[in-house]
Amino acid sequence: MSVVALARVAWRRLLRRYSLWIAIAIAIIPIPFAYDLRGEKGILTNAFNIALLLLAVLPPWLVGSALGEELDHRAATYLWSRPLARWKVIAAKLIALAPIVVVLAVGSWVAIAYTATTRWPPGVTVRAVAACALAVSVISAGISALAPRQGMALAIVYVMFDLLLGELPASLHALSVTFHARVLASRSHYTPDVFDWLLLAAIPIVWLVIGLLRLRRREA
Repeated sequence: MSVVALARVAWRRLLRRYSLWIAIAIAIIPIPFAYDLRGEKGILTNAFNIALLLLAVLPPWLVGSALGEELDHRAATYLWSRPLARWKVIAAKLIALAPIVVVLAVGSWVAIAYTATTRWPPGVTVRAVAACALAVSVISAGISALAPRQGMALAIVYVMFDLLLGELPASLHALSVTFHARVLASRSHYTPDVFDWLLLAAIPIVWLVIGLLRLRRREA
């Protein structure tokens, strides 16, 4: 129940500030630009790239900044003195904020795709955006646990690098979550994609484990 209580606190803090409204504004910004894609070749692919670019900002802004701010201000020092497992702090932030990131990312993608094509996007692309938004949220949390003061900025830089890495023809693109999101979005309903889902999940799990190990040593 402590995780739920911490998640409620994170949710209330979000509602009391302008962070949520700024995040909504960020999610809306790309929609008008999608209108210019009409009639272009590979319109859905270009629209999907815009949606992925949005993930360089939304998760770091909501998840990374919230966790980084709490750790930087040493508000967690009190928590460390309580019989509370440290992983629960990150878990609470993700439970409270990651769903918001997913909803905003998916909503923005649906609006972008419909604006560009005047049709609802395929379900596989919606699932890919949702999975990628969740993955980047976890990565942002892990990075913020490593470097609280620079967590949001580092997470943004990381995702921008991830986008570039995903465009490389070399096998290094396997280390990119956005690359795996593109692969999942291109799959048909009848194509097995379990391996792609595992690859998409593995990268944020690694970052989360690294962040938890670093968090475990804080204020030790």
